[in-house]
Amino acid sequence: FTRGKELIEAGRKSIQAMADRFAPIAEDRPPVSYAGLGDKPAPVISFVRIENTSRLNQSLLETRMASVLGKPADTAEINEALDRIYALGPFERVDYTMAEQDGLTGLIVRAEDSRRNAGRVRLGMIVENDFNTESDVAVSVDYRSAALDAYGSEIRAIATIGDINEFGLEYFRLLEPEQSWFAAARAEIENRPVNVYTTRGFKTAGYDLTYGLLGIDAGRQFGNFGEIRIGTELGTGRAKLNEGAAPLNEVDIDTGRVFASAGLDMLDDPFFPREGTAAKIRWTHGLEYLGDNADYQTVTASGVHAFTFGRNTFLTSVSGGARLSGAPPIDTLYRIGGLFSLSGYRLDELAGENFLAGRLIYRRSLVNTEEVLFGVPLFVGGSVEAGEVWSRPDEFALDDVRFGGSVYVGANTALGPVYLAFGRSEGGRQSAYLVIGRSF
Repeated sequence: FTRGKELIEAGRKSIQAMADRFAPIAEDRPPVSYAGLGDKPAPVISFVRIENTSRLNQSLLETRMASVLGKPADTAEINEALDRIYALGPFERVDYTMAEQDGLTGLIVRAEDSRRNAGRVRLGMIVENDFNTESDVAVSVDYRSAALDAYGSEIRAIATIGDINEFGLEYFRLLEPEQSWFAAARAEIENRPVNVYTTRGFKTAGYDLTYGLLGIDAGRQFGNFGEIRIGTELGTGRAKLNEGAAPLNEVDIDTGRVFASAGLDMLDDPFFPREGTAAKIRWTHGLEYLGDNADYQTVTASGVHAFTFGRNTFLTSVSGGARLSGAPPIDTLYRIGGLFSLSGYRLDELAGENFLAGRLIYRRSLVNTEEVLFGVPLFVGGSVEAGEVWSRPDEFALDDVRFGGSVYVGANTALGPVYLAFGRSEGGRQSAYLVIGRSF
């Protein structure tokens, strides 16, 4: 691809040498030219006409092409604009030709609808074994529908079956052509174990938690890199003691809370990023007059930064959460544990009203990746992690921070990321992991 211009020029000269043979074909066709060919100055793009056969609103596509108007035709910039249209989803093909009209140069963009587009499905799986008596298995399916209306609204459904069972459904409604303002309605049902462990990993009690939740949100998107959102969540559930000994045999959970969140994502890849930054923050306020068990406030924040030197990539991450006031119910406790989150501990093993965690993940792209695993990019790497959870603010001490790490082999497949990893934390805690379709 780096010699593309040379190849195009060689092809053009070959065609010119055979001009006499092609002349009869060209006589009955109007002249067509493409941006960036030849040595003449590139013409200025004065208009864009879009032939759109999809259900998406015409102005939605026009906003994706606005960046090329009034500028000299540049193939790379035009292709970037076409990619933004194609990323909207329901297209079989998006291409263009240049045209002359009333002495002006413009683009004719053809956006052909994909009749077979029924949405996108992504599968996931987690298998974990602690080399002792415990193992966890979970399989998940994530579905996103095709565009439901002219603005690109969609339905998302997610289902997980295993030690954790959950089903979630969201209707994400975009409110205008720029796809900035949105509203969403959500429903979630979850059943999961909530275990209580000693510091040495001995399980003293286990609860079976089942709850349902309804949510209504609204917010604004900023391009494809940022979002702010506010909303309210109402729900009910119950946690029952099913093994061991604990002060309470049964805990009723009622949820009535409001929240506000903001996020930024400028990573160049959601699964194996090489560069960029992502950050998010969320404030939650449980309110008794909305039906919650208690009045409380919490705040959570996290950040990730990726940078690369040659085939070596480093990811740094810091996250934390705090109880600002009140006593949060059991379903809102912060949880850490599992691969890249104190590797060696069981998934979400450690729980508390406050938490702090950090990690450094190293990844190296293998040589001749195209020849490995039928062309699937393959990586090896490791991680160093630290973290802790606690209840009261005065309970935190640096001496209590736990440390762990992992080594892994990763692959970027059609199903998403795949990790085969071994993790170990202080105190001899260790686990093996097989993770499919889940990010770092």
